[in-house]
Amino acid sequence: MIKKTLISPIGILWIGCLLMLSAETVDAQNRQNQRRFQQLITEGDKLFRQKNYRGSIDQYAQAIVLGPENPHPRFWKGMAHYYLDDFDMALPEFDAALQRGYNRPGDVYLVRWRIYFAKNDYAKALNDVRSGLQLDPNNQDLLLASADIAFAQEDYDEALSAYQRFAQRNQANAEVHFRMAQLYARTGDAASQVASAEEAIRRGTRNVADAYLLIGDGYTAQMKFNDAVAAYEKAVTARPDVYQTYQKLAEGYRAMAQFEKAIEASRRALRIFPTNGDIYTDISWYYSLADRHQDAVDAAQAAIRFSPGTHMPYTNLCRAYNDLRRYDLAITACNNALRIKPDDGEALFYLSRANRALGRTAEANRLTKRAVAGLEELVRLNPAYSDMHYLLAGAYYDDGKIDKALSSYMRTLELSPNFVKALFNVGIIHIVAGRKAEALEQHRRLAAISTKYADMLKAEIDKM
Repeated sequence: MIKKTLISPIGILWIGCLLMLSAETVDAQNRQNQRRFQQLITEGDKLFRQKNYRGSIDQYAQAIVLGPENPHPRFWKGMAHYYLDDFDMALPEFDAALQRGYNRPGDVYLVRWRIYFAKNDYAKALNDVRSGLQLDPNNQDLLLASADIAFAQEDYDEALSAYQRFAQRNQANAEVHFRMAQLYARTGDAASQVASAEEAIRRGTRNVADAYLLIGDGYTAQMKFNDAVAAYEKAVTARPDVYQTYQKLAEGYRAMAQFEKAIEASRRALRIFPTNGDIYTDISWYYSLADRHQDAVDAAQAAIRFSPGTHMPYTNLCRAYNDLRRYDLAITACNNALRIKPDDGEALFYLSRANRALGRTAEANRLTKRAVAGLEELVRLNPAYSDMHYLLAGAYYDDGKIDKALSSYMRTLELSPNFVKALFNVGIIHIVAGRKAEALEQHRRLAAISTKYADMLKAEIDKM
């Protein structure tokens, strides 16, 4: 039989002492951990205020080890990651802060929606915005965020409505007017686009160059080309290192048939972008329109050097050689363009002209029909581009479709009223049709724009 051993009173006393010493040790350790936790938080907050975000992350991470259920270091560690654009590290910290009862959840929503937005997760971004607005219905940042999200989701009606509501209470917010201008551009309201962009500039938008571009685009859509080029000039001044701005400026001058100014705009771009093949391609086209055919050849050849894999430099080279009556070289250039883009209507049109000039009528007629089909597609894709209508009119004329040619020339002149070559060709069509009065009317219009082409047309009229 095993006897139970009784603990003596002295033993009991000894055990009690041990327990008391153990509890005191634990309490002392807890107090030490708490002090260390607070020190880490204090140092982390200090480093955060100094924008030493990486240093603050290290302090908060150590604090989390000591106090894993405390939401404070979770939130601020998330904020530090956010400011370092380390969004994937920030998100779990914000989630943890909310789960642990962070006492300012609205601050989490106010930041976290931006992370989701940057990651194109618009559903989660909108959920955070709505959660934030439940806590603070009048928070202007969140009200604006809801508009930004709708804009990103291409819900333009909702976005515009939200921006308009915001603008009623925040007229001085220049960026809202800028975003509204962007929205109007997408919805095709050119007048409102101009007005909102001008208001954004007046209010001091940080997007000055882009606002002027919106103004220029709005005026272009309204065919107010003088106003458009004035806006594009200001955009260039505000930010001279964007090629597309010079391109739009040059196109504005082209639309007004001011080809020398279009050339100069492109030359200004070349001073900043000397190896940009697209600029040489554009300037080659403008040289051709200005009847500077050798310059057009030189520019097209430069474009080929810098952009050898694109078709347009070869197409423009073909056109320039046609204008110089160097038809064999034109055919080679056009075939090079067609090897890159086999159904390019413009290259096919120039190729048909070269073959016709060399007396290869059957081949020219075959190519003309292909050119018509290709140019009709280009017009469909670029309905507001006058030059495409002009080229299609020439192809229709070569194909014997005189009425369609006249219609396309008239559309060219609707889009670019001072397009002298279109005016001249309309006069030629009237001469061929025996309509002398109409031909004389075209001469009258030409005389106010180009003495050279007016005299050429008058010489043809006199032969009637």
